[in-house]
Amino acid sequence: MPEQIQSIIANFKSFGVRRLALMGGIAALVMAVIGIASVYLNRPAYETLYVGLERSDVNQIGLVLADAGIGFDVGSDGTSVLVPAGTTAQARMLLAEKGLPTSANAGYELFDNVGSLGLTSFMQQITRVRALEGEIARTIQSIS
Repeated sequence: MPEQIQSIIANFKSFGVRRLALMGGIAALVMAVIGIASVYLNRPAYETLYVGLERSDVNQIGLVLADAGIGFDVGSDGTSVLVPAGTTAQARMLLAEKGLPTSANAGYELFDNVGSLGLTSFMQQITRVRALEGEIARTIQSIS
């Protein structure tokens, strides 16, 4: 066994300093890529909780979710809130108890801001669903 180790060491010495440094650099780069990939792939999957919020609502929602111990993230645009997958319903119920969000829900006025010339049928359906959701939310809030 010691002879094998000595032959391995002798082989490494025969590479020279330059090749050993290059091999060490490549090994460090591979380890860094593996580390970054493992951190990136082990992040929890996030689902959208709310979009199109005012910044004050995003701040209040963040405080409530943090107090409840629910992890959250704010979208890059600063107007959307994301929560880990599987906690969306719990977060929505918690926020509904607190009366959040207070931003006006977009209802049928969504159609006022959208030109129908460039819309695909899919985008029209999405706008229709969003408008209906907003109108239903307004109706429920007016009942309370």
